[in-house]
Amino acid sequence: MKRKNRLTHSNDFKRVRRKGKSYSHPLAVMIVGKGLEKDSRAGIVVTKSLGGAVQRNHIKRQLREIITSVLPELTEKVDLLFIPREPASRASFHEIQSAVMVLLGKAGLIVSDNNGSGR
Repeated sequence: MKRKNRLTHSNDFKRVRRKGKSYSHPLAVMIVGKGLEKDSRAGIVVTKSLGGAVQRNHIKRQLREIITSVLPELTEKVDLLFIPREPASRASFHEIQSAVMVLLGKAGLIVSDNNGSGR
């Protein structure tokens, strides 16, 4: 993920957590905040409850890859914060990718036929 597409400052993370709207899935929580930059940005918060550093970094790498591929498709310029839940440490790449797409569909940030909204 390019630097311009990353949440980098703790103030950005705090703002999105405090003022954003959250959407949940069994594998992750996504919080959507108003975008303050010209490009959509994303951040990932992985807690120690998901395992050791190797497991946490593996989940972050997978999420970064998924987010990088979907950021250009977003319908709005927003700041996203992803917080994977414990089952994500046992999930496959495709399961995590599906969860991210469902969350983005719930938030209305992508137009998708598989989220059941009929758009």
